[in-house]
Amino acid sequence: MAKNHDSAVILFARDPVLGKVKTRLSPFLKDETILELYTCFLFDSLNKIRQIENADLFVGVSPSSESGFFSAMPETGIRLFIQNGNDLGDKMRQAIQDRFAEGYEKVVVIG
Repeated sequence: MAKNHDSAVILFARDPVLGKVKTRLSPFLKDETILELYTCFLFDSLNKIRQIENADLFVGVSPSSESGFFSAMPETGIRLFIQNGNDLGDKMRQAIQDRFAEGYEKVVVIG
């Protein structure tokens, strides 16, 4: 997909897999409920970034995109990539460096 703006917004997200998201809630909620809640959060975040008109949009997924959630999304112009790095800081740094290497002048990571 072509670069359309000088700015990039990256949403960091976990692949919505049962028992792998929002695990600190597991003492209080069933895994199925947690997954449903996380999926709602994810839809809300995706809908929010779609409202941004002056930046190219990205979703950085961790640890992979095996659930099929992201590949099942309708075509929206949001570019998907797998997060690379040993910890969150490394992953954020790599995502930002990759966008700068692609020619973006401004990059923000949310999520």
